Amino acid sequence: MLVVGSVLTAALPTEPHATYVLIVANNQPRPGAKGLPALRYADDDGARFFELFELLGRRVIIHSVLDEETQGLHPEVARVARPPTRGEVQRSLTSLFADIEKARARGERTELFFVFVGHGSALDSGEGVMHFLDGGFTRSDLFQQIVSRSPADTNHIMVDACNAFLFVAGRGDKSEPSIDRAVDQYLARETMQRHPNTGFLLSTSASTQVHEWSGFRAGVFSHEVRSALLGGADVDGDGAVTYDEVRAFLNAANGRVSDPRAKLTPWVAPPPIRRQTPLVERERLPSRVPRVHVPGEMAGRWSVEDTRGVRLADVNVAPDGPVTLLLSAKRDHVLRGPSVEISLPSTMVAQLDADQLARQQPALGARGVAHVFREDLFAIAFGRAFYDGFIAAPRPTIHITAPVPESSSTVKNWVGGSLVGLSVAAIAAGVVFGVMASEDAESYRRDVGLTDDITSLRNRARDRETISNVLIGAGVAAGLGGAALLIW
Repeated sequence: MLVVGSVLTAALPTEPHATYVLIVANNQPRPGAKGLPALRYADDDGARFFELFELLGRRVIIHSVLDEETQGLHPEVARVARPPTRGEVQRSLTSLFADIEKARARGERTELFFVFVGHGSALDSGEGVMHFLDGGFTRSDLFQQIVSRSPADTNHIMVDACNAFLFVAGRGDKSEPSIDRAVDQYLARETMQRHPNTGFLLSTSASTQVHEWSGFRAGVFSHEVRSALLGGADVDGDGAVTYDEVRAFLNAANGRVSDPRAKLTPWVAPPPIRRQTPLVERERLPSRVPRVHVPGEMAGRWSVEDTRGVRLADVNVAPDGPVTLLLSAKRDHVLRGPSVEISLPSTMVAQLDADQLARQQPALGARGVAHVFREDLFAIAFGRAFYDGFIAAPRPTIHITAPVPESSSTVKNWVGGSLVGLSVAAIAAGVVFGVMASEDAESYRRDVGLTDDITSLRNRARDRETISNVLIGAGVAAGLGGAALLIW
């Protein structure tokens, strides 16, 4: 029997707010680029970002050539898609900027999202270039034509491409070990002073190919970002997804991936002038949107698919991290776990409580990178404990300055080595507590003894899971900081 939770009653925002979105998703390398194969799922990512931002934005424009299969899945997107060329993008920007100016004149707070999914590479000068259908769109283009011209109160730049760091790093910052250093230097010099209203979410991959996986039918980074924005990263349950929450969510999602072929190193930076600005805020939704609530009692890996078979989000729910995911009212959905699935009908605009809905057996009857993705992505539960541990751990900011004296370098190496050692110990202890929590959880699920005994087992499992998440979150962050100090 279907049990429906509380009906959505979105609170009125404190001031009118308008979101505008421009998406460029291009499978093809730019003309003249050598050695780059066509991507398979950039168009799928573009279509899914379009449908996500349709829930959130006042006006969404997409530039993409959807392949035949993607057009079949997303016919509404195919009808409005424009070519991903420089001229067409310029026309869309001019139109969006005019709308933003009108909204600001009406006293509305405005924000602009620019999303790029596709190939990225470096010019001989070291400048990053996005691959449009008819040529390149450089870092200079990004800042001169979008960031500097945008009249929006806040800009959000999302790039899922190889060498994504080169779209904020200055010319000449080409060497892979200097990714974070170059980004920090450029942002300190350019963004904080000239564009303090602009935030970035970058895949920051220095590999030769973008990470795509057929299991998601999407780019891995793009899928993780959408999972976060749909509510997976909302660790405090306030309905707002912030940059810090997305940063922690992405680190949890990739924290167990050790294979360098599959390892992502996302880079997330909020607008310096508004560091706590939300990327998504439920109370600002322009219309009522259904959602599903997955409580901490249902801890574990879950994914959401719609009736087209499109996989919309993945999460690993922690006992201290219940998740509420936004859904589309246009179609039904399925919430899938390791051994069960739950139907989520779209017949009512409401919050569906997953623990009160009927469960059934899944209808679903490779090694290499695909195996790594299947086993390791979203392997760490994301909840309040992981988030607090991750945010509290050291995150050194490294700037390019004068050469470091040898004595200072020795201290830096000692601190870096200590952080790495602490990271290994924390993660190992976290894994141990995680195993014990899993054993306790399995015990109380099958225990038929006294209620007090079962409650005690369940509480002990939750406590150990919380300790595990804190240790792993702190360990991941400490390891990143230690590695940065040792490298630089």
